[in-house]
Amino acid sequence: MPRISSLLTLVTLSLATAASAGSSCVAFDISWNLLAFGFNGKDYNAGTQETWASGTATDITTSGRPPFDGSSTTCYLSQFTNAIYVLGADKSSASSIYIYDATAKSWSTQAVTTGTFDPSSFDAILDHDTNVFYALSKGEIFSLDMGSLKAANSSPVAWNDVQASGFGADYQPVMALAQNHIHFINVPDVAAGSAKIFVIHFSFMQPTPQPYGEFPATHGQATSLFMDSGVQQEFAFIPDDGSATYIINVETNTTQTLKGPSVKDTLATYFASTDSVVQLSSSGSVSYLPYKPGSASVNSASAWNTVSKLPSAGSSPSPSTTSGGSSASSASGTKTSKGAVATGTSGSQGNGALSVFASTKLALDASLSSLSMNDSSSQSEDWDRSLILSDVESSSQSLPRKISQSTPRNSVLFPVDSNATPGRTRANTADSPAREGKRSLSELLKLHAERGTDIRFSAEEASRVADVLGQWINASSSPYEGEDDFFARSQDDLSIPTKKTPLSESRPRGQSESANSRPPSSTGFVQ
Repeated sequence: MPRISSLLTLVTLSLATAASAGSSCVAFDISWNLLAFGFNGKDYNAGTQETWASGTATDITTSGRPPFDGSSTTCYLSQFTNAIYVLGADKSSASSIYIYDATAKSWSTQAVTTGTFDPSSFDAILDHDTNVFYALSKGEIFSLDMGSLKAANSSPVAWNDVQASGFGADYQPVMALAQNHIHFINVPDVAAGSAKIFVIHFSFMQPTPQPYGEFPATHGQATSLFMDSGVQQEFAFIPDDGSATYIINVETNTTQTLKGPSVKDTLATYFASTDSVVQLSSSGSVSYLPYKPGSASVNSASAWNTVSKLPSAGSSPSPSTTSGGSSASSASGTKTSKGAVATGTSGSQGNGALSVFASTKLALDASLSSLSMNDSSSQSEDWDRSLILSDVESSSQSLPRKISQSTPRNSVLFPVDSNATPGRTRANTADSPAREGKRSLSELLKLHAERGTDIRFSAEEASRVADVLGQWINASSSPYEGEDDFFARSQDDLSIPTKKTPLSESRPRGQSESANSRPPSSTGFVQ
């Protein structure tokens, strides 16, 4: 069985790598230092773009950080407060928002009231001027006001249902922020090169799509390019096939077509600064595309490069790493995948473990089927030749009805014979007659596949089987993850309270240039 063991090891390692990468995220602070969070139990500051080719990133890991064990972790920069808001980083508290104060280098946890908002399935942007999250989830637009928070307060913040998007519940959002407007790409019945626009300050969905040049009507990832001051005016769009990087300028209504990322990854996530578009791949590698605003010739010659200064988010962690009191892990539980399935946090920007699981499973099935059925050297292990991972996964789905309420999440509980004694490998029962020596893991898994948990294992055997099945359970949707409770709809976005002490920069927070000193933009109302 060496070949099967090797294949199973490869599957386990692939799933662990994908889970680790999907539980990580990258962002920038207001000095445009690249920050990497959840990289094998560590957080790093890689400095500014000109330093990424060499050296070692600064370890900024400190207490109070999230466990980074969620299925789809995403980061957002609040430019006015120099804070990073982290969503989906704690699977035990999926709705919580962790706040990293990049100035004080400290963490805090903000409680959140979800209402009808589903924290397991959404895509979101953080508006520059108002510091309000806007999210699309199952066809509804939601908002959450972060005020001027750079550290959590004692009062929960709430997700509010603003309005229906009109896109339908099946639309997988591709959304980006520019000029205080949310731009939706690949909306049904909207032509390639155009976007639907939601005007934030009026909670208004512009009825006519806005053309911006040439880019495909397809699913992908989008991220806004910051400016040193003022609202974003450009955003990057990378289709799932990685064929190109499109930079859309909402002031000039034009699109630049630049090189696509070297790593073609439908599960990758992106974050941009003023001069870089950064990719975090599902395998944990980090790369970037240099960008110079206003210089088409320089940008057309730009190529994607590796951020050598950072370790991979998918590499093996140090066995001693810890994170703010929570033990770090390279393999986290997953809920849903992202990419072509969905984009965003928790449900939408997953870690890709399911996709890795599917592709690796196919390779494993093919390899198993190619084994000779007449190999006399392993006739006693014939059942292993037809091992199908979905069988193992399927058999585990019946467990929730029998599982003890005290069983840890993402684990498996098997009945243990009360008559079993230390030193005995298993009890002598009708369904499991004793014989000399230990039963192999293959025998145990065969019994589990045939009978589920309706079998008696010794404590040692139960532990061995639970460990193996736990790896598969943690690589896809856990049957023990309870559904989130939803409450009554709360007030709409128009009732979000006005902030008493707005911070000042180039203009008052919460007031769009398009509604103040600047002539109306073509990204505003279109007649």
